[in-house]
Amino acid sequence: MNIWRDFIQRFNIVKGRLDITPAHIYLTLKLAALKEGVSRYIMITNLRISEAKAKTLQRKLKELNILKPLRGGHILTEYGNKLFNYLSHKLVDIGYIPTKDISRYCYAILLKKYNRVPNAVLIRDTIIRFGGSAGLILYKIDSKIIFPESGEPLSTYDDKLNSYLLRKGVEDGDLILIAGSSDEYTSKLAALNTALSILEEIE
Repeated sequence: MNIWRDFIQRFNIVKGRLDITPAHIYLTLKLAALKEGVSRYIMITNLRISEAKAKTLQRKLKELNILKPLRGGHILTEYGNKLFNYLSHKLVDIGYIPTKDISRYCYAILLKKYNRVPNAVLIRDTIIRFGGSAGLILYKIDSKIIFPESGEPLSTYDDKLNSYLLRKGVEDGDLILIAGSSDEYTSKLAALNTALSILEEIE
């Protein structure tokens, strides 16, 4: 069962006019899981959203049994932990990567066990739709990280990036998506939102 898809469907029903992306939800779950309660101030600072949005997002996630209050902040409920654990097994947040060939800032996400040759054009279009200015889609098969359109190995073009990604534990069947932008945070949101939208569609 894809509990992320189930959650997003329920969230879309209750979110109303709240202008929040799946990436903001994922980052809230991550903060609540890694800290002893996520406060509204932490959400404002880390998610770069207004106090009103942070307050509304907290309320919606409580309505959906994702967050529960604790000492001035919020922690994950049992269901919230289950959802975050599901995402943690599917996504590896590699983070900003050391290449400027794509764009000034480049953020990478790994989708574990994607196990299919990706449609690089469609994924790249999704990155653009979520605010990125450029995208690079890679796939590991037969122990090599390749460009899925051509099958050419990444090492032929950028051995430094290839070695960096291999050190991050990329395995056969994993999809790597890299979003580029002139703005640091936009590249992060574009990568996360693209990965999360793909995750909605699989399984």
